[in-house]
Amino acid sequence: MPHPWYLPLIWTLNGFLAVVYTAAEHWYLLALAGGVAALYLHPVVQKGAEEHRRWLLGSAVVLLGAVVFSPAAIGALAAGMAWAGLAALRLERFNPRLLYWRIVQGLGLYGLIVLGVLAYHALVASAPPEMLGGGQAYLEIIASIALYAYPLGFLAMLAQAVFAHPPVSRPEDLITTIRTRGKD
Repeated sequence: MPHPWYLPLIWTLNGFLAVVYTAAEHWYLLALAGGVAALYLHPVVQKGAEEHRRWLLGSAVVLLGAVVFSPAAIGALAAGMAWAGLAALRLERFNPRLLYWRIVQGLGLYGLIVLGVLAYHALVASAPPEMLGGGQAYLEIIASIALYAYPLGFLAMLAQAVFAHPPVSRPEDLITTIRTRGKD
């Protein structure tokens, strides 16, 4: 029987649809990677904070690696953290380099938290039941709180960094305050 001419088109379409369905299923990984890439290319980095790029790449590798093995909600929270960090950088006018560094630290710490919880779950799953103590339920609660409360703390840190700045004073006032140790 001759080979139908349309089979290569169907195979190509099938491969394309497999890529589209996989991307749709793991949208949070794509959103997180896009947020990290946008942070990497942010203009703050080109204005004297190039050393932060290495730290951002390290934090991104840890976070993306952890999100790959996590539930989708963790990936969505991580992607939200990255994009919220970008929005905060856009609003920040006082000290964008410091905020950039705090975003990099926050993403890296969340990646370590997720890896720690994943390691704990793997340890519990592989341990015999008689080795597990009675405090396992408490550890599960603490791990769940850490996974889902940390992003809220991160967002609070961003809001504080953008909206609550110390009053700007003259250099002479700062020198006087230091010399008099805050006493008038």
